[in-house]
Amino acid sequence: MSDQKKSPLNNLFARQQPKVKAKPDMARLLTCLAEEDHKRIAQLIQKWLNDSDKKTKSR
Repeated sequence: MSDQKKSPLNNLFARQQPKVKAKPDMARLLTCLAEEDHKRIAQLIQKWLNDSDKKTKSR
């Protein structure tokens, strides 16, 4: 992961972890979720676009 740019959400979690006193396991989970968040968002947008195309073609 060190060669990839970290997401803004990942950076936010990293800054907030000391404030919320997250245990190491929870901190790793939050960081992992933040790293994968952009991929899930992109997949959701792609699904919306595909659904929109299907509706447009059926008209």
